Amino acid sequence: QAAGTAMFANTIRNGITQKPIVGIVQDGISASAAMWVLAACQESFVTEDTDEVGSIGAYTTFMDFRGYFEKEGIKIHEIYAPQSVDKNKDYRDALEGNYDLVQEDLRFLVDDFTNDVKTFRGQRLKTGKENPFTGKMYKADEAVRIGLIDGKKSLEQVVKRMKTLISLRQKTAA
Repeated sequence: QAAGTAMFANTIRNGITQKPIVGIVQDGISASAAMWVLAACQESFVTEDTDEVGSIGAYTTFMDFRGYFEKEGIKIHEIYAPQSVDKNKDYRDALEGNYDLVQEDLRFLVDDFTNDVKTFRGQRLKTGKENPFTGKMYKADEAVRIGLIDGKKSLEQVVKRMKTLISLRQKTAA
């Protein structure tokens, strides 16, 4: 779900000006919206070689139930105000097989997502020939190599790193 993800990621990013925020993927995945949030953290780590991060992209699905309802004898009527010619136009067009408006919405979302990841990860991104902005998932070693995450650590090591970052912040503030 993309709704609210950019705001959440930016809240985390703004929060690191107040205190260190470290992300951790503990024996799992951080995909799509979760990757957006993970990238916003000051540092991010996975705990297992099999952990995966990425899926920087977007897609949507919708179902056309018109045939089912018609078969059941149910006729759906959509009535729009005369001024509302563009209301739900993307959805109505998609029902007719024209996905252009939906794809444009997705393009806009992915551009924002991609730009945030690039900004958040900054110079840590070392993609080379790899383009991590196509929706691909990456296992731990490859994600570290291209800079989507900062490394692989145990939970205990991540907690120790947090303590170090807090201590460094306190010394800088003093």
